[in-house]
Amino acid sequence: MGKRLVLVVAICASLLGVPELKAQNFDLHVYTPDELDAKANQVADFLGAVLPGGMYHTAKLHGIGGFDAGVRFISVFIPSEYKDAPAGPLAGKEFLAVPMLHASLGLPGPLEIMVRGISVTFGDEPTRGTVQVVGAALKWGLVQQLLLPRVTLIGAFHHLTVPETFDIGTTDVASVRIVVSKGLPFFGFYGGLGFDWTKMQVKLPESDLYPLGFSATYNRTGANAAFGFTFSPFPFIKFNLDYSVAKFSGFNAGLTFSFR
Repeated sequence: MGKRLVLVVAICASLLGVPELKAQNFDLHVYTPDELDAKANQVADFLGAVLPGGMYHTAKLHGIGGFDAGVRFISVFIPSEYKDAPAGPLAGKEFLAVPMLHASLGLPGPLEIMVRGISVTFGDEPTRGTVQVVGAALKWGLVQQLLLPRVTLIGAFHHLTVPETFDIGTTDVASVRIVVSKGLPFFGFYGGLGFDWTKMQVKLPESDLYPLGFSATYNRTGANAAFGFTFSPFPFIKFNLDYSVAKFSGFNAGLTFSFR
């Protein structure tokens, strides 16, 4: 089963390739010490919404050895208080999207594991670099009986690594979700509630504003909710689209190959 999971992830990676994102690298060293906390918290809230975004499209678990694999596109809208600000790490940005590869494998009992990740080119010159996201989740099927809506509890952890030239350091997000779904022959509907805990490191080099440099850890929390639908025009193929409500709300879309 483990080899099968690795295989489907590798296939998705080869099809998607390594994407390139045109977005900011969140320069924080340009802000004064009085401004820094507010700006860093904006970035932490943004990462806390994006990294665990689009984690689910159904509450139905796979049987033993069943699996799925595909790609999710996680998008967020930048609130006006950030994008319209004269300066800030998210100033001038209206919409940002990130792709994420994922694969799940059914385990004995009402359990399923999921892995996610992506490696992208991120930021602006001269500090442009490769950003990597790795995530894992365990799903526990609370209600999996036929004819009833499926209910699943998800616990997940995502880890972000960035180049040393970035002002932000590693970021970790722990998440919990409760998901409910109901499937029909070609369509399905799902919704969920969740909570995230984000820990982001900031390391600034020595500069005029920071003669001794600066290092700190920012901890943020946030609740979220999502509602969406799936469409399966062909056997084993599913499309999904949902809208997520959080500090940074947005749409998530996915294409999944599923074998139960």
